[in-house]
Amino acid sequence: MGSMSAALGLSGFEIGKKARNVARAAAATAMALVVAGCGAKAPEKASSTAPEIATKPVEKPAGELGRTVAVEPVGGKALIAVLAPIGAANPGVGKVANSIAKAAQLAARDIGDPSVVVRVYDTAGTPEGAAAAAEKAVAEGAALIVGPLFSTSVSAAGPVAAKGGLPVLAFTTDANVAGGNIFLGGILLETEIDRVVAYAASKGIRKIGALAPATKQGEVMLAALGVSAARYGVELVATERYERNFSGIEAGVRSYASTHKAFSKTAKVDGVFIAESGQALQSVGAYLAYFDVSPTKTKFLGAGIWNSASTLKEVALRGGWFAAPEPAPRAAFSERYVAAYGERPHALAPLGYDAVAAAGAMLAEARGKSERYPFTVEAITAPSGFAGVNGVYRFRKDGLNDRGLAILEVAEGEFKVLAPAPKTFSGY
Repeated sequence: MGSMSAALGLSGFEIGKKARNVARAAAATAMALVVAGCGAKAPEKASSTAPEIATKPVEKPAGELGRTVAVEPVGGKALIAVLAPIGAANPGVGKVANSIAKAAQLAARDIGDPSVVVRVYDTAGTPEGAAAAAEKAVAEGAALIVGPLFSTSVSAAGPVAAKGGLPVLAFTTDANVAGGNIFLGGILLETEIDRVVAYAASKGIRKIGALAPATKQGEVMLAALGVSAARYGVELVATERYERNFSGIEAGVRSYASTHKAFSKTAKVDGVFIAESGQALQSVGAYLAYFDVSPTKTKFLGAGIWNSASTLKEVALRGGWFAAPEPAPRAAFSERYVAAYGERPHALAPLGYDAVAAAGAMLAEARGKSERYPFTVEAITAPSGFAGVNGVYRFRKDGLNDRGLAILEVAEGEFKVLAPAPKTFSGY
């Protein structure tokens, strides 16, 4: 998983106060799609033995991915190993992992097939822990590994899984670790950006600028923006990077606004992409309005990291567009999760649910054909893909994924669906 946005040291109100006093007042709202799990008991850790799972003889070379652990078409159990940092040193990471693991277990219950066995293996949030967890999962007869969460852990667990011939459906969005036996299940920034740029182009937006923090994630987003802009005939006329602090944001937006207005004298700049989230996004939006880059004349564009209650607090961001999963399926999942566990799921919890649900779909498909190896590369990368909480998606042979996303608009107190997510990959 890419690193989460760092706190700026000042509250969003304090950072944007100067701009909001001369621009427009922030409107507090009460929509929270991202709720951290709290006080929940961690899922029971894996036992040292697995009496209900009998490791099948290796009938295929280990190099044939997904063909080392057989699952009998009738009555055979399939062990799905969920690798998650339950015991991470950072309690916040442990809460996220706990929520993902519980969602994975919820998916197994929703599948309703007792032969789908989900077992959680604690990586402790370290590469060494991830490698050890993968070794244990392989030894206990896992047919598929789901997780880990962090790219460094995926890099450590992947080779261990590969030796056992097992594919890995990882939660990270770091494309650098994809490929071989590793398939990324996280929502990729590149996919989100491509979707919003395509939509903007379809609405006549042809010249845009960009603002991004001087961070690794900021650079990834700017690179993806450049690729998508070229693909859809959109000209990227101005780019500004800034230090992610109070003075850095103000200086960066001031500099961008000057360039933006200079370009607009000769050709209208239709939009500005803001590679931000949280309090920093609020501040960028407020300062843009303060420095006369009007959101009523210039479309503010973003990625899925906008999908947070904090985005709704800044009036200047209203009318902005970003790509993300549709809210309704996520809300329905959240209600099922609350009914099962008495608490709200973390925003990343659907990753665990969707991975196990995909495993269930592959197992059902294999049984329908009387096949003993449900988790082959061919099954994982089926062109039709899978339907999940975060929408339709499919794994590619390069380890990345395609995903159907909606276009959401920031409105007063809510995100409105402007363009629904596709339900299938027909025509893709």
